[in-house]
Amino acid sequence: MGRRDTYDIAKIRQQVKKRAGRGSDPTEFKPPKMDDNQTMSWLFYVLPGFKEGDQLVSGQAERSMDQFFLMNGAHYLEGKRIGCPRIVLEENCDICQAGFDMLQEIDKSNKDKRREVASKLLPGTYYKVNIFFPNIDKNPEDLRGQVRWFNAPKTVFERWEECLYRDDDGGDPEEPMPYGVFFCPEEAYLFQLTVTKQGQNNSYLTSKFRLTESVQLRPIAGKVGAPDEKAIAEILSRRIDLYSKLPDIDQAEIARVARNITGDDTGGGFDRDETSKQGQDGAKQETSKQGQDEAKQETPKQETPKQEKSKGGIRPNVTKSSDKSVPVDDDDPVSNTSSVENEMPVDMDDTAKVAEPEGSAPSADEDIDALMAQLGD
Repeated sequence: MGRRDTYDIAKIRQQVKKRAGRGSDPTEFKPPKMDDNQTMSWLFYVLPGFKEGDQLVSGQAERSMDQFFLMNGAHYLEGKRIGCPRIVLEENCDICQAGFDMLQEIDKSNKDKRREVASKLLPGTYYKVNIFFPNIDKNPEDLRGQVRWFNAPKTVFERWEECLYRDDDGGDPEEPMPYGVFFCPEEAYLFQLTVTKQGQNNSYLTSKFRLTESVQLRPIAGKVGAPDEKAIAEILSRRIDLYSKLPDIDQAEIARVARNITGDDTGGGFDRDETSKQGQDGAKQETSKQGQDEAKQETPKQETPKQEKSKGGIRPNVTKSSDKSVPVDDDDPVSNTSSVENEMPVDMDDTAKVAEPEGSAPSADEDIDALMAQLGD
């Protein structure tokens, strides 16, 4: 019988991941898809990023996080999830470049076509974070006291970004606003994730920090003004290595898929006929020589040369801060708590055939324009 330490656990996990696809991960918190008129909420604290050598649930961290989140994104093409190096590594992505090239060919007034290309070829941006669910009656029993990782969508990240960019409490002591570093374990803001259905997808627009005069900054363990340092350290030691949750990046596969999109491999690819600018055909030069029309019928059409990539490549995706205010609640969810022992990890049901997730591509015109602005000069 072999010892457990003779097995390459990293290799085993990688093989299981490839075989199982996007199957259920008991360390991930993933809200279920909402039905019509259904609303669900969860309360949690966002935890700070870890540093090299910090104790994590899987052992000591091998590398440090620059921020409290890891930005990530993936393409969903050919029935597969393909990690995007532009978002994950801030490197060139041939699939993104193909999408940008096509968007440049489409007149800005043709919004429907721009949305179609963006949704097919450009990835959404998500933000992986560690979160802690306190022992609060409003949380599901199997999540209370648990640490999970959460791939936050852009809408939720914007709420956190608003807080970071706010310098004071908004100037109204009766309706204080969250501001500054909300993920400090000794002085944290409690976040309420609220999910509803909008169209065919989940919507997170009503998510917010929970604030009242009595519920503002508080430690993730202990009482206001008296953090329980030992309990806080134990919670942080259960953080998940978010680097292990990033999508794999395969530049050779990305290049192959990009060639298929542009038709370089097969002569086909994504339909570009509908992406020509309005009036482009009318702008073609006409001649008046007799018999030219007949000659045109005999002369094969020359292909339009592909647009040259910009020298600087594609710039990293940067989300601008929003000036929207965050709603304020009057009730105190933390005052009604329950003690839960031996909580088991929740196994969220992930109906995970590879499919494009909610919000995985830009849906608003300003998002597409922002993506276009990322092209090199």
